[in-house]
Amino acid sequence: EQVAGIKWSPPEGVKYEDIFDLADTFNIIDNTVQPVLNHQLGGRGYIQNVVPVHPPHDLRLWELLEARRYDEAQVLFDSVVPKLRAFGATTSVQALLKKEMLAIMGHPCGGLRPPAKPLSEEKKEGLRELMMSLGWPVSEAGNAAA
Repeated sequence: EQVAGIKWSPPEGVKYEDIFDLADTFNIIDNTVQPVLNHQLGGRGYIQNVVPVHPPHDLRLWELLEARRYDEAQVLFDSVVPKLRAFGATTSVQALLKKEMLAIMGHPCGGLRPPAKPLSEEKKEGLRELMMSLGWPVSEAGNAAA
């Protein structure tokens, strides 16, 4: 009776859909890359790196989910998250990607604790170009994390 939600990332051997019999009792929050399926099955949220960096993307995604416009929601999600995940796979620390993206958007929030190292200037520029290709309003001053 103390649990309000379940952050769902099924372990090996468990189907993603297996938890949704409980969706009437608990909020099921997607912690994978399936927010559209999560919503279709009765889930009520998801976790991704995009929302703190560029909220309009996720606000639009949620609007489409709530309107049950799942095909459009999937297209929107697929236009951003897989590209960022592919880029993020080239970094050693997932939080580093979020911090660098925030800095590029003009909202530096400091570096990571050691032993994590910042992205190289080449990678930062690649990330900046990727974010610009997504149509995000990157900051002219946001060239590097503080």
